[in-house]
This record gives sequence, structure tokens and C-alpha cells, in this order.
Amino acid sequence: MIGVFLLWRQRPFEEIFAEAVNPRGRGLILTQQALKSAGFHYEAAHIESVRCRENWSWYVARLIKNIQQSVRKLYDIRKLRFLLYPGRLEKQDLARIKEDDAGVIWLGSKISLLKV
Repeated sequence: MIGVFLLWRQRPFEEIFAEAVNPRGRGLILTQQALKSAGFHYEAAHIESVRCRENWSWYVARLIKNIQQSVRKLYDIRKLRFLLYPGRLEKQDLARIKEDDAGVIWLGSKISLLKV
């Protein structure tokens, strides 16, 4: 992440986009398989765990917090655009994100935001 902000010094960003991986998509499966076949079994197991709803939800909440911290420290939080479909988030993770949703762009149904 820091490397990205070092590039900014050469050419300022208008916006910074981020998004969590899709837990149901092929990307995580392919990453897990590649890690496993390269002998990175521990890392592959962690990728596999993110594919479960509860772990994915926790991962998203931590990812947002980490990106927000980096952007606040190294750039401008008003430039962050974290695209988030909240429908698969666990209640506690949704609540945690809503406590500080700077830069979060809520996508999809607004009804899921009322569950907290």
C-alpha cells in the first residue's frame, strides 16, 4: 500500500479506488490453488478461510480499516472510494464499518444497512 502512495508523489491521484475480493468468485479459488501448488499451504488455507461468510465479513472490516489508516496517514481520506456491497456482512462487522465509513461507497440495497 505504501508503494502506491509513493507513486502519488510523482503524479497526484484524483481518487483512490479499492474493493474487497468476491468470496464466491473464481479469483480466490485460483489464488488458493496457485499458492498450494507452489508449496504455500499455510497461505492457501488462509485464502480458503476468507471464502467462508463470517471470515470474509471480518476480512472486509479489517481491510477497510487498514486502507483508511494508510490513506489518512499518507494521503487524503476524501479521495478514498472503497466500493462495498454490504449484503454479506455480519451484523457486528457492518456496525464496525458504519462507525467510521469514511471513503466507503455503499452499493446495492440500502435495506441491508438497516439491519444493525
